[in-house]
Parts: sequence; C-alpha cells; structure tokens
Amino acid sequence: MGRNKAFYISLLLIAFIASTSVGLSQSSFEVTYSSDFDEFPVDGIELSDGSYLIAAIQGDFSTQQYHCILLKINPYGDTIQSLIIEKEGKENFIGDLVRGTNGSIFCVGKIGSSMDENLWLLNISEDLNILFDTSYSLGLFNLTNYFGFTNWEDNLILFGTGGLYDSHPFIFRLTQMGDSLQYSYLEDSGNEIAFSMHQKPDSSGYIMAIYGHYQVMMSNAGQLLTLDTLLNVINIDSIPLFLSLYYNIMYPDFEHLYLTGHLTVPFSNPRTDLLVIMRMDSSKVILDTAYLGPADTINYPGYLKNLDFVDLSNLYFGGTCNQALGTFSTNKSYYLLGKLSPSLDILWQKFYGGDMYYNLWSLLATSDHGCILMGSFNDYATMGMQRDMLIIKVDSTGVLTSVQGNDNLVLHDLIAYPNPGQDRLILEFGPQVSGSDFVLSDLNGKEVLVIKLNNSPQIVDAQKLKQGLYVWKVLSRGNLVDSGKWIKKE
Repeated sequence: MGRNKAFYISLLLIAFIASTSVGLSQSSFEVTYSSDFDEFPVDGIELSDGSYLIAAIQGDFSTQQYHCILLKINPYGDTIQSLIIEKEGKENFIGDLVRGTNGSIFCVGKIGSSMDENLWLLNISEDLNILFDTSYSLGLFNLTNYFGFTNWEDNLILFGTGGLYDSHPFIFRLTQMGDSLQYSYLEDSGNEIAFSMHQKPDSSGYIMAIYGHYQVMMSNAGQLLTLDTLLNVINIDSIPLFLSLYYNIMYPDFEHLYLTGHLTVPFSNPRTDLLVIMRMDSSKVILDTAYLGPADTINYPGYLKNLDFVDLSNLYFGGTCNQALGTFSTNKSYYLLGKLSPSLDILWQKFYGGDMYYNLWSLLATSDHGCILMGSFNDYATMGMQRDMLIIKVDSTGVLTSVQGNDNLVLHDLIAYPNPGQDRLILEFGPQVSGSDFVLSDLNGKEVLVIKLNNSPQIVDAQKLKQGLYVWKVLSRGNLVDSGKWIKKE
C-alpha cells in the first residue's frame, strides 16, 4: 500500500442489504485509514442519525508522540467528517467515548507528558463541534486504561489506573458540565490495573474488574470489587478460572453479569491462549462459560472493549487470533468475532485477515444488530513501526458482503493453520459451517482431501501430501461458503 502525507480513506463499500429476519436495514463496510503516521482506533459510538463516531490515536511510535483523531462514518462506510486534536507541546490520548444525556459525546482521555499527566475530558456535539475541553490534576503519573460511563444520577463516572511509583485504580465522579463531585483512589501496597467498571442495575453501587490484588491476596490473577454509591469497596471476589487482563463487565439485568478475560492454558505446548466469557449470577457463581480462539496459538481479547450487545439476542465477543507478544510482528493474524446466545452457545465465529498482522482494539454492537470491529494492521517488512486502521462493519449474520462479481471472501468462516504447515493441518471454524465439506485441491484442481466438518478444531493428517501450494474450499450443499490457500512445506 502506498504512503501519502495527506490523510486518505481507502474505502471498500460492500453493499446495503435488507434483512427480513430482524426487520431492520443492515449495512456492511470496510474502511482503511492510512497515513505516514502510526495509528490505531480505541473506541466507537453510534450517533442519533445512524452514523458512527470512531476515536483513534495517531503519532510516531519511535518518539511516542501521539494525538487524537475523530472520524464520523455514515452507515455505508463513507467518512463524512473528521477532527484532528493536537495540543502544542502536549500529548493527548482518548480511551473511551461516552454518550451524554443531552446528545453530546464525552471523550475520556489523558493529556500532558509522562511526568505531568492529567485526566482529560472533551465534550463534543455529534457534528464534532467542541463544547468544552478541560483536564483534572489527580496527582498521578502513568495514567492507563481511562474509561467512563454515565450513572443513574446522570453523573459521569471516570475511572482508570495511575500512580506515582505503583499503579492503582482511581474513580472520579463529576457532573456532565465537568464539575468535580467525588474522587476515590484505591491505593494499597500492591499493584492493580482497572480494566472495566459497570453500575449495578439496582443503582446500589458498582462492580469493577481489576488485574492484581487489592488489599486481599488471592490465588487467582484478578478481582471483582463491589463498591457502594460513595465509591467505597464493600466486597472483594476473585475472578474465576485464573483469567488475566482485558476484562470486560456488562450487567444486562438484576440477576446476571457477563465477564470476559484472557486465559493462558496451563502447560500448553505450543502455547495456547483463549478468549473466555462467563455468565454469572448476582452471587458471582458461574452459570455458563464459552471459549473462543484456535488451539495451538495465542488469542487475545480486544484490548479495550471486547464485549458488547444492544440486546442479548445479539451478543458479540471478539479479539485477535494468532497474537504475537509484541507491538509489531511478522505473524499473520486475524480479527476474531463470535456471536453468542444469552446462555453463551456460540452461534457463529468469524475470522478476518490472515495476510498481515492484525490487532483488534475495540468492538461496537450496532442498533441494526450488526457489529463494528475496530483495529489496526501492519506488514512489518514494508511498513516498519507503523500501523494503519481497519474498521469493519458486519451484519447480524457476520457477513461482510462482497462486491458483486468478486469471489474473494474477506471474512472467513474457517482458518487452516499452521500456514505454512507440515505434518498436520488444523481447521478452526464456527458452528455455522459444521456439516459442510472441506475440500483441499492442488494447483491443477485435483482434489486431494475431502473432509466432513464436525467439531472444531479438526486435525487433518497432511503427512502424505506433497510439498507445494494448495487451495481449500468449504462447500455447503455444493455452494461455496469460504476459500483460501495453504502451503505444505518440507
């Protein structure tokens, strides 16, 4: 992909489709945002006119000098407005977008330098006009994971992590005019990172998910802190299954909560890391659990937001498949998106990418029952320490509709790995293609393997196959569902 100092949007408008199953018009699109800078998206929100606001970070990775971008995208994927926010002599980061009760949008972030950081609050209209711009000195450095929401009193609750030497969660309550009301800093002798916070449906307080151990040492990696309305911690529970990092909490009703996280499978070789989601009752007892991601590889939940729903019939959970343990990598990775039932049955699982290094940062469930995936991609050989943004909108069936006459499927129901491979081929797929045929052919079109897809993952013996390039297809009742290429090495 060429580079140009003028920002540009490379847009693939994929189609507008009507879905009689949900009674709503649905759209799907793919938008690439590229420049001479490093950039990645952090959050998105749906606006009242059906368009979407995307917040992103842009700058220079080598110098760690960054600023913010806001993009307004219509339901067809066209960028109709943008705003670059630069502060002379200061870095600024947005971490979260929060809808105000008057229709405005709050951007929650930080501003300053590493030795003089302040919590930052920017209030804008849906037309990207700045209504007010203010910051708050909390006396903390190294602010990370700064998020927010509005509570039952229409106050803003901003929270995150910071510290002078150690890291601890903070919570800041203020009015939507930006006036300070209350501040709480959960300091103790350890180190903790706040990842997610949600108000309880009965308005009796809040639940916060942290990595680390606040006050009480536990065997598991993280804790759920229950806070009262005055932001006092009144109960501490361990997070089950030794989940670590990238927690998201959502409370759909009085009786249940959903919790996501990252799980490293003990003693796995090659290392296996999975996306985990749990449904728990009000006493934190696990009712249902689901795991996403292929075995024999590292999968991470979306770094900032990986769980969202408009209603529980459209519950989305996503992350990165074949994650590297570094910012830049030669790995060929994928966005991973799963749609689940309220009881966490996986309805379908989709993969996007596989040709470069992709990382999912955030996702957004949309009112038409679809989902927007917000992430970055990098080809280290040609791009170096520079990421471009990739925003994908899929419909409620996970479809990213291809342009008419184009047989290249950009969203996959199945991935075949390792690629290149040797003695075995692992097939990872969603339940939506169970019962279909996997057909592997050589470059002459000769079928060398035909396998019925049953339970994922499915392992194929490839020892007898000759070295070379193969083409695979997934066929359902003779119809092409998915396709790709696989290389057999010596």
